[in-house]
Amino acid sequence: MREVRAAARDSAWSGLSRRLRAEAPGLVAKYRRLAPWVYVAAAGVLFAIFAPDALNADSRAYFRAASDPSTMYSQHAVDMPGSYMYAPAFAQLLAPLDRLGWGVFYAAWYVLTAAALWWLAREWSPIVLFVPVVYLWSPPPLYLPVAMELRVGNIQLLLSVAFALSFRWPALWSLPLLTKPTLGVGLIWYVVRREWRNLAIALGATAAITLVSVVLAPGLWHDWLAVLADNANTASPNAFDAPFWFLPLLPRLVVAAGLIAWGARSNRRWTLIVGTLLAVPVLWRTAPVMLLGLLGLLRVAPPQRPGQAPPVGHEGTHRCSEPPSCHRPWPG
Repeated sequence: MREVRAAARDSAWSGLSRRLRAEAPGLVAKYRRLAPWVYVAAAGVLFAIFAPDALNADSRAYFRAASDPSTMYSQHAVDMPGSYMYAPAFAQLLAPLDRLGWGVFYAAWYVLTAAALWWLAREWSPIVLFVPVVYLWSPPPLYLPVAMELRVGNIQLLLSVAFALSFRWPALWSLPLLTKPTLGVGLIWYVVRREWRNLAIALGATAAITLVSVVLAPGLWHDWLAVLADNANTASPNAFDAPFWFLPLLPRLVVAAGLIAWGARSNRRWTLIVGTLLAVPVLWRTAPVMLLGLLGLLRVAPPQRPGQAPPVGHEGTHRCSEPPSCHRPWPG
């Protein structure tokens, strides 16, 4: 009797397995069709929850800096909510939006960051929104970094998009260089690979934006440099806001530089995403969202087969005198 029950159970599981394999493609197709609507609905519900408590959001700091340049750096402490610590050029670019009023600005910025998330994760976006990160050493232990990133409106999702697309358009490096300058360690990628044209485009675009901004408001740039110097001598935020407070910036920059240099030599683009994450000035609780740039890389440059060199003429192609095996597949 026991053998009969075991045989029946195995037969049932085998039938279920065959049915799932047969129906899987259709279920996946249905999910992909529904995913955009599920994501819009989920993001809309989160917006309704977050909007009443948005006055301490980072996007509020961007709005305040854009609407009143005279007080742009009046609040700039690292551990103070609503502080503005980016270059004047970033706020100047947002200045036309300040006429919309805070409510419309917050909604527009929320839509922009939500669109960046969709570009990175596509049909995975509804799931990624609610993927928790566990911080056992820093209460609360469970945290939703992607959802909270949408709430605070930081630029980390936009940076992830910029890094992924920088392999095609190096000028996008102007965004990290003018907001979180330590991320400039990623330019080692171009130096190691001797991609001087891409490096010149990245630095040239940043210099052009800086020049226009300096002409418009030279005093604000003096203030920003003073803010950078002041914050460099400030202690790290508390463990609640920055659970990786025990990882100082300088050692992280050294590790990031080494990782990116190694990745540049072996054509492992994922090292740029991980390296720039390590190089952010403060590893906030939402910092893991920058790893979504790995998904963005898949959209910009699909993985190569082992031994397959990058296409000739492709931006960022690494030309070396070694055999084709020097071009590692992504991710390696």
